[in-house]
Amino acid sequence: MKRTTSLLPWLACALSLTAASPRARADPFHAQTLPLGQRAVGMGGAYTAIADDPSATFYNPAGIIMSSDSALSASLTLVAFDRAIVEGGYRTANGRSSLNHRTGTSLPVFVSAVKQLGRRDALGRRRHAFALSTFTRSQRRLSFDVQMRQPTPTGSTLATLSVDDSHRTVWHGLSYAYRPLAHLAIGISGFLSVTRTSYSEERIAAELGAVDFSDGTLRTDRSAWISHLADTNVKNMLLRIGLLYRASERLRIGIMVQPPSLHVRGRGKVRERVLRTDLTTDPASSSLRNVSEGDLVARAPQPWELRVGGSYLLRHWLTLSADLSFYGPSGSQRRPIVAIGPRREDPETGAVPEAGAFVSETWRRTANGNVALGLEAILKDTIAIRTGLYTDFSSAPKVPARSTEYQPPKVHRLGGTLSLGLVSDGYDISLGMIGLVGRGRALSFDAQTTNVDDRYRQTVAKDRVFLFFLTGVKSAVRALTRKAEETLRELRTPDPEPTTPKPEPR
Repeated sequence: MKRTTSLLPWLACALSLTAASPRARADPFHAQTLPLGQRAVGMGGAYTAIADDPSATFYNPAGIIMSSDSALSASLTLVAFDRAIVEGGYRTANGRSSLNHRTGTSLPVFVSAVKQLGRRDALGRRRHAFALSTFTRSQRRLSFDVQMRQPTPTGSTLATLSVDDSHRTVWHGLSYAYRPLAHLAIGISGFLSVTRTSYSEERIAAELGAVDFSDGTLRTDRSAWISHLADTNVKNMLLRIGLLYRASERLRIGIMVQPPSLHVRGRGKVRERVLRTDLTTDPASSSLRNVSEGDLVARAPQPWELRVGGSYLLRHWLTLSADLSFYGPSGSQRRPIVAIGPRREDPETGAVPEAGAFVSETWRRTANGNVALGLEAILKDTIAIRTGLYTDFSSAPKVPARSTEYQPPKVHRLGGTLSLGLVSDGYDISLGMIGLVGRGRALSFDAQTTNVDDRYRQTVAKDRVFLFFLTGVKSAVRALTRKAEETLRELRTPDPEPTTPKPEPR
C-alpha cells in the first residue's frame, strides 16, 4: 500500500509549485529550452513518434490513447547553473562593462493525468482518452548589476546599472484522443497560455566628492537617478493537433501541427522616474519626472508549429527516435509585434514613459527550425538509460551593427540530456540532467551618447544553462485511486470494541 500511494504527496507538491514557483524569463525566440516529460526529457525532446505517456498532451496529443492504461505524470526541474554574458553590454563615460548574470533558483513544473474510456477490444485497448495538464513551457530570470568608478582631480565619477528581467509562460490544457484503428490514433489539445513578464531597471550617474562621515555618504555636485518598470500579463489560446501511426512493430511515425495562437487578453503597465540635481550652477537646479501609464495593450503571440518524428525499435530493449520541428514567423519589419503600448503623453508634462534600455517594445520573429535525436535502452526490463541531443536555435532577427532602439539577442544553443530511470510495476521514474551552451550576438547600450543612431551597438553574447530534473509516471490511476479510497475508508472506520467471550456451559 505504501508503494501505490507514495505518488499522491508528490503530485500535491508539484501542483503547489506550479502555482507558486518564482517567475522567470520565458524567451519567445527559443522553442526547445526546456523539454517536458519523463521519457521525452531524457531523449532530448525527440518524442513526437513515441508519445505514449501523459507528456503526449504537448508533443503529440494522439499518443494519450496509445499508452497501456490511464496514467499520472509529474516532474520537477532545478536550474542548478544559469549564466548569461553580454560582452561590453553597458557603456558610459567611465568605460565599458560586460553584463554578467549567474543564478540557479527556478523550478519549472510539469503535471499531467490521462484517463482512458470506452470498451476494451480483444487486446484490452480502449478507443477514447482524455487528459488534463499544466506545465511551465519555458522560464528564465536575468539579473545584471554593474558599477563603474573613475577617479577625478576632485573625487570620482560613478555609473551604475541594475536590471532584473523575469518572464514566465505556463500552459493549462485539456486533451482528447481517439483510436479509429488499432495502429492509428488522432488527438487534439487545447491550451490556455499565460505569459507574465516583469522588468525593472535602475541607473545612477553622479560626480562624487568628499565623504560625509556623519552618515557615511558621498557628496554629489551633479547626479542623475533613472528608474524604469514594465510589467505585462498576456493570455493566448493554442491548439495542437496530432496523428500517431504505428507502421510496424518496430517503426512509429508522428505528426503534430499547431496553428498560430489566438489572442485572448493582454495588459501591461510602464513607469519611468528621473531625478536630476546640479549644484554647480547658480542657482542650483533640480528636476523630477514621474510618468506612468497602466492598462496598456500587451501581446506575445505564438507562431504556427509543425513537428514530424519517427522512432525505431533497434532491439527489443533499444529505441532510437528523431524529431524535426519548424516554426513560422510573427510580425514583420513593416508591421512588428507591439509588445506593450502604444502610450500617450502625460497631460501635465507632455512626457511619454519609456519601458527601459533593455526592453524590446516592438519585435518580430523569423521562421526557424530545430532537430532532436534520442536514444533509450531498457536493461533487464527495469533500468532505463536515456540520452539525447537537440538544437535550440533563435528565431530573433539578425542583430544590426548599430540601432536606435533595443532588439533581442540572437543566440543559437545546443543542448544535451542524460537520465537514469527505474521502470517497474507501472512506474517510470527518472533522474537526469540537461546542459545548454549558446553563443551569438546582442546589443550593448551607451548611456552617455547624445547621438541617437549610436546608442546601441552589436556585441557578443554567451549562454550556459545546466539543469537537473526528476520525473515520474504511474500507470493504472484507477487502481491507485481505488486503493487510496480504501485506505481513507479504513482510517475513518473506528476499530470494533473488544468483547469478552462468554463461558461455555458445563
